[in-house]
Amino acid sequence: MSNAAGFKQTLDRLLSGWRDFVLQVERKYDDSIYEYLNDLSVRDSLARLVQTLSHEGRDVLTKVIQPLDERFIAATNETSQPLVKLSDGESLAWWYYRVPANPGKELLDDLQSERLL
Repeated sequence: MSNAAGFKQTLDRLLSGWRDFVLQVERKYDDSIYEYLNDLSVRDSLARLVQTLSHEGRDVLTKVIQPLDERFIAATNETSQPLVKLSDGESLAWWYYRVPANPGKELLDDLQSERLL
């Protein structure tokens, strides 16, 4: 993951990134849809990491991530379509079907122009 990210990626950095993002979403997400999607990619990295762990490791990490996921769900609304276009047969994680309940103007404009709201 560090090679793909272009910098040293650690579990602590991923968890901090997801925690900070969730906090932003809870308060008011003021960036663009492109930044929002970039921030969601942290959750993708956590999901990939979970898949590489032993059963016990998965359980431990899932217990750490789950409260943050619950906060994210509480601070967002579900969309009927994903935030990115899908190719045939492609599926996206549940977090790509959620938008902040309290988006800033830039994100709100982006979501409306993409007909996601």
